[in-house]
Amino acid sequence: MLSQLTPADYVMVQFGHNDQSTLDTRGTLAGTGEEFQAVVSTTTMLSVDVHTYGFYLRQYADDIRPTGAHLIYVTPVPRNYWTSETVMNNSQMAQYVGWMKEVAANEQLPLLDLNTAVVNLYTALGRTATSTFFTSGDNTHTNLMGASRIADAVLGAVGTLGGSDLAQLLAH
Repeated sequence: MLSQLTPADYVMVQFGHNDQSTLDTRGTLAGTGEEFQAVVSTTTMLSVDVHTYGFYLRQYADDIRPTGAHLIYVTPVPRNYWTSETVMNNSQMAQYVGWMKEVAANEQLPLLDLNTAVVNLYTALGRTATSTFFTSGDNTHTNLMGASRIADAVLGAVGTLGGSDLAQLLAH
């Protein structure tokens, strides 16, 4: 993909859910520092260095900047976890949102806070209505209806982006 990017392109980067996995599968180290840990991958059975969540966010910035393309970080959406009918439990994703905000500020890159937008949407609808947006037995992956609501939230949040002219481009 990098070889095909141009200054007219926009790249939106969002991850965080799989980063919560164990380090030997798809997980990352907590935080934004330069730490890493060697682990044996259960997929490849090879030793790999696993870095922090923030390290990988910065790697995207380092890779994309030379292309001239516009990088926008997008905070991860919440899982369908609740403490009551009207109160979401977003604690699992909150630390990743915070780390992404930290890296975006340090890298001086725009950040689309999709997490907050979707938490607000889900909270307004409540637990029962929100559960219809997810595939059966899965509190992470949305069905088509849920994906459509998240896409609407992305479009709505694009208008709040500082440091990006994407909202103007989408208005045409």
